[in-house]
Amino acid sequence: MTESSALRPADGIRCCDADRERTSGRLRDAAAAGYLTMDELDERVTAAYAARYGHELDALVLDLPRSETSAAAVLATSLARLRTTLAVLLGRDGSGWMRHRRTILAIVVLAAVALAVID
Repeated sequence: MTESSALRPADGIRCCDADRERTSGRLRDAAAAGYLTMDELDERVTAAYAARYGHELDALVLDLPRSETSAAAVLATSLARLRTTLAVLLGRDGSGWMRHRRTILAIVVLAAVALAVID
């Protein structure tokens, strides 16, 4: 047995605080939608914060439906940010185009790539 295999558990990869927060957020959303009772929510959130490995977090949401609006919400938020950024860069009269055209084009390309990735 090598030293690295002795240090790595056979049952998975460790999770971080951000993973625990994501899972607890998903659990709260499921409870708000009526998929979990308050008691179930309490039990699962407690287990999420106690989890050490990713598979433990996965097991807590395995029986819950995936949120189909999350991709749409991300896209809507991204487009709103893009619209605001373009309004700021262009100015009210559109005179900012020449000063900021490279930045604007980069934003448009990034938005197109984001849309392609989401689809």
